[in-house]
Amino acid sequence: MQNKIKNILLPGIGWQLCISILFFASCSTIGRSKKDTVILSPGPLKSVEQFNALEPLGEDFVAISEEMWSPGQRKMMASYYFLVAEQLALSGNLKDSGDLYQTAYNLDPNGLVGSKMVAVKAALGDIKGARLEANRLVLLYPIDANINFLFGRLLLADGMTDEAQKYFKKTLTLDKTNEAAYLALIEIYSSQKKMHEAEKVAEEFITHLPWSTNGWIQATRIKLLVGDKKNALEKAEKAYKLDPNQPELILLYAITLELNGETNASVALFEQLFRQNPSSENILSGIIELYRKIGNLEEAVALIDSVGYDIKNESHAMILLHKAILLGELGREDEAFELVQKIGTAHPQNDRLQYILGWAYEQKKLFVDAIKTFHLIPNTSRLKPYALVREALILKTQSKKNEAKNIIDGWLTDNEPVEPELINIFASLLADLDEFERGIELINQAFSKNIKTPELLFLRGVIEEQANMWDAASKTMEEVIADNPDHAEALNFLAYLWANQKINLKEAEQHVTRALKFRPNSGHYLDTLGWIYFQMGNYPEAEKFLLKAEQNETSEGVIFEHLGDLYKVLKQEEKMLEYYKKIGSGNLEKRDRARLKIKLAPYGIKVPDEK
Repeated sequence: MQNKIKNILLPGIGWQLCISILFFASCSTIGRSKKDTVILSPGPLKSVEQFNALEPLGEDFVAISEEMWSPGQRKMMASYYFLVAEQLALSGNLKDSGDLYQTAYNLDPNGLVGSKMVAVKAALGDIKGARLEANRLVLLYPIDANINFLFGRLLLADGMTDEAQKYFKKTLTLDKTNEAAYLALIEIYSSQKKMHEAEKVAEEFITHLPWSTNGWIQATRIKLLVGDKKNALEKAEKAYKLDPNQPELILLYAITLELNGETNASVALFEQLFRQNPSSENILSGIIELYRKIGNLEEAVALIDSVGYDIKNESHAMILLHKAILLGELGREDEAFELVQKIGTAHPQNDRLQYILGWAYEQKKLFVDAIKTFHLIPNTSRLKPYALVREALILKTQSKKNEAKNIIDGWLTDNEPVEPELINIFASLLADLDEFERGIELINQAFSKNIKTPELLFLRGVIEEQANMWDAASKTMEEVIADNPDHAEALNFLAYLWANQKINLKEAEQHVTRALKFRPNSGHYLDTLGWIYFQMGNYPEAEKFLLKAEQNETSEGVIFEHLGDLYKVLKQEEKMLEYYKKIGSGNLEKRDRARLKIKLAPYGIKVPDEK
């Protein structure tokens, strides 16, 4: 919900908006004779050449030098140049319009034309030149609100936030109705976490511009960010009442209602949105989440049914897919599967729907149909590698490891993954197929091509540990932690790795203690700390943390093993056997099963094979 709020409440104030609100320009020279005097053609102008080709006023008009024009003549000609510049700008010819704005400014200098020149210069990419010119104009026209705002915008683009802030404030001193200045100030204060100042600006915004929906949106946003949900609701309601048919305002009001616990009222607004746009998956997802919260998914199904979607319509099919998911959650799995089959059959060319159909077959353990469906997804589809991964995983569960490897080999031979997510998936799958070195190699190849993410680096360390490359795994995890000292998973992983080797135990204790600050109830982290104390010989602390770990992870086989080992050392045989017997029914990795089979055999305890 928060992301949704952020997306709705943070309208951009970039150069496009700046130019559309205050279309300003700068000073250079135009290549036209000072003696030429022209009138405007009624047709649209798109270049200076067209302007220069216009006919003069007539034979009776005596052209005189520009230096001898009267003030009135200069203003008149400046107006001509200005209007043509406006027309060129609207036609998208910013370069020529800038030249004509500059000529108009030379004939009749004023803040409006001067600042239009600056904005054109900025729009053409000369931010530094535009800022210098704007600085000159601010000195020439210190009480021109538009120039002060434009200079502030240019300073902000150059990263000079504090200076920009001063000029936005000055803009509002000169013009209390400058909406863009309010938005810019709120943007700055919010980014600086100065929420009190942002609140004050938002209040001034809605006081001076009570008709502005942007003002009420920002006021709502700030109240939500400071945790004042009640006042946020009041302001969201006012925004909604200004334009009750605007989707963004409906959504803002609905979300704020939901945050205030008024879920039923929120649902009604979401339904209003949905009726306006019944093909919007995003809106439908929001409604479903609300129905899920109030525990009435049947109502969500009824809402979808009330629209009367045509399964042959592709956009409708995507909506009906949500219905299939709801049916599955409601325990109506056969209905859900039947609907997915109908959707997939109706749209054999839609790779997304085919992928979901393959997944549905897989969940139903109809593996032949699943592989067939995944296999039919075209090679050009971005979902093809994901479909191949699903095929390989199915084959792995059927103990057809070589066939699974062939699928992965075939794709990697013809393709080189460049997306970190895909590299992660394929490297993980290779490791799952005991191809540890190839998984590491795939990640290292990505790193050599500057495709490097914290997730991939962490995964390399995990695979190195799985391959019993403990020194390499330690170095990799130390690299992860050096880049991000708060990487809780890496802190815990390295601590556990050291604990198993009975090395660096004090540093390991410090690492996992830090990790627990971020996830204090993690059974895995508590187990690591307990195991470190066990290796240190501090058995009371070991027991304390291992029992806490068991409370938070009630089915983790290795935690049972650690407790059994502890009670073995403490010579509490009954408890030792109790925990050793639990191991087989707990979650275990494949290599742990092989190790524990040998370890527990003397006690007559069997560890079942992986299911």
